[in-house]
Parts: sequence; structure tokens; C-alpha cells
Amino acid sequence: MLLKLKGTYSMDLPLSNNTQKINSDIVVRALICHRDVQLGIHCLSSLIRYCTDPVKITLHDDGSLTTEDIILLEKNIPNVAIVSKIDADNFVRPLLSRYPQSLAFRDRSPTGQKMFDIPLMATGDIVLCDTDILFFRPFSGAFTWPDSSADMLFLQDTTDSYSLKPWNTNPHRLRHRYNAGLMMMRKNQYDLRQIETLIEFIENSSDYKQNEPHQWFLEQTCWSALAGTRDARIWDGKQMRVIRNNDSYSPELVAGHFVGGIRPLLQVFEIASKNSKAEKLPAVQIRSKAAADYTSFNYIQRRVLNKIIKMVGC
Repeated sequence: MLLKLKGTYSMDLPLSNNTQKINSDIVVRALICHRDVQLGIHCLSSLIRYCTDPVKITLHDDGSLTTEDIILLEKNIPNVAIVSKIDADNFVRPLLSRYPQSLAFRDRSPTGQKMFDIPLMATGDIVLCDTDILFFRPFSGAFTWPDSSADMLFLQDTTDSYSLKPWNTNPHRLRHRYNAGLMMMRKNQYDLRQIETLIEFIENSSDYKQNEPHQWFLEQTCWSALAGTRDARIWDGKQMRVIRNNDSYSPELVAGHFVGGIRPLLQVFEIASKNSKAEKLPAVQIRSKAAADYTSFNYIQRRVLNKIIKMVGC
């Protein structure tokens, strides 16, 4: 039991099912590169296989896909739509002409393309899924809103992976353990002016300038700050989460995000899920809860807990 200090902590918050009615196909979008074509086919196929709600996949080429890549993707992902980098440039760059910080970020980084191309080219709610997220069992309700007031849904990270420390975020408010690998946002909540302000604030901060590796988290920091001013929810970490290096599979797990050096665990988890016959389990309803804030207390507490987990190996 946590001591209840000032603020809201994610362990204190109740879970609820995502049960709103779906009236049409859900378009799930992903940014993809040449290197990750096979991984993307494997992971996105698992999403289509196990999601009992109607979904379609739209892929955004980061500019590196070859003709052979496109043929392979169209052959292996049913009804996939692929947006070329040229088409994205022609659509997105004029929309960013009044936002120089945003345009510069988009032009220099694939995460910038993800930050702008997918939301701006989405015609309905923004549903984003990275190509290194594997699904293990049938599920429903992940891509539906828990209620009419929710504005954003996101994946639970192992820690707070941001370009800013919590004591340097003022006047902005961020959410705790936000991972942008799998997320939803109502289209009418996507605000270019706010994003431009956030990018300028982050890039001018000492945290960003002095810690080059954490500059990679600029996109995720922006999403977390957008969530901070909206009714944001986080999916139940027992069902969907970023996988840590000493994590273990359980049949309750629906989806895992296998980032960077954790990727070798993808095959380990997949074998474990097949051995447990997870694909034959009945579809589980995905749960979510209100997101907690990114505070100094939550930041320090999570790092202490992660160190304990690493030491005891669980």
C-alpha cells in the first residue's frame, strides 16, 4: 500500500472496461521503415488475428521502403493501405508551414513523422501502433473509448522515458509512464499550436540540451504533455505494456511492446504464449484507468521499484 501524499498515483486508480460501441472499421496506423518490414508483418498480423473488433491497417512509409517491401506488405497484411513519403510530404508540410519548430522536427526525425503525419492524415480518431508490438491472445475493446469524456488512451511504459525531468516541466503537465508505441487520441484534441509550444519549450530546456540520448524522447514527451491537459487513460499494464528486460509472460498478457534491446524477448514470449495455448482463450475485454501525473514522487518511486525488480529478478 502506498502512502497517500499529494497527487494521484496510478496504483490507486480503479480499472474499467472499454465497452463503447464500434460503428465502423478502426484504422490503425503505423510508421514503417525498410529495416522493420518483416517485424511489422509479423506483429501487425498478430493484431489483425487477435482483435475481434473490425480493424484495418494503414502504413506510413518513412521514405526507406523499396518496391519489393511494398509488394511484401500488400501480400501479407490483408487490405493494407500504404502512404508514400512523397504523398505525406505533399499533405503535411504545407500544414506545418506556420509551425517552424514542428516542421524542423518532422524533417529531421522519423519520430517527427510519426508525431505529425499519422495524426494529420487520419480522418477519424488517431489510433497509432508501432511495428514492434506483438499480440498474443484474442481481445476486444482496446480501440474503443471507455466513456464519452476520455480524450486519450496510451500504453504503460516501464518508466518515465522523457526529455524532461519532472521538476523541469513547469508550466506543462505530463502523464506518468506514457509510452507512445500504442495510443489513441480524439482527432479534435490534436493541437498543432500546443505541440509547437511544447517543442520549443523542450528544445530550449537544459535537460534536453545536456542529455543527448534523451533527445530521442522528444516525441513521447510531447504526447505525454498533450495527455496532461486532457482526460487521459492508461491501458491495464497486466494486459498491455512495454516489456522490461526481466519480464515474464503470463496468459493475461494481450500485447507487449518489445523495444530496442528487449526485442530478443519477443520470440521467448511468443513461444510461451503458444505453449499456454493463449490463442484459444476467449476474447478478453481490455481495461483502462485514469492516468496519473508525472511528478517527482512518481518518478523517483518508479526508479526505486525498477531497481528492486532488477535485483530480485522478478
